[in-house]
Amino acid sequence: MNMYSYIRILLVPISAALLVACGGSGSDETTAKAKPKPLDPIENFEVSEAADGTKSIVGRPVRATAESIVVANADGDELELGVRAKDATSVDVGHVSSHIGIQDLAFRMYYEDVDGKLYALASEEVSSTEL
Repeated sequence: MNMYSYIRILLVPISAALLVACGGSGSDETTAKAKPKPLDPIENFEVSEAADGTKSIVGRPVRATAESIVVANADGDELELGVRAKDATSVDVGHVSSHIGIQDLAFRMYYEDVDGKLYALASEEVSSTEL
């Protein structure tokens, strides 16, 4: 055996010991403790219900088009709401989109669930303290 063989024989157990000591088992503590995300994004939001049964959530606008609005809660979880032509005026996508990136403002989004798809009915500007 030459000198390099001896070095390799010594390095394998030393490397293994260092790997275990440094937490190299492949498990990440933050991953192990992370709260699993719900399958339904609405579960990440606090849903309010008015006396007439209309539901709403509060979020900061992230993206907005004529077809949909995406809002985020205080934790950054996102929710997409479709926008139908019949609700376009009361949803006011232009107003919502003008506030993208403004941290002090949020929107209360009134919505309805139609066969598992959420549609915005109206929007109301609110303070981000409501998040």
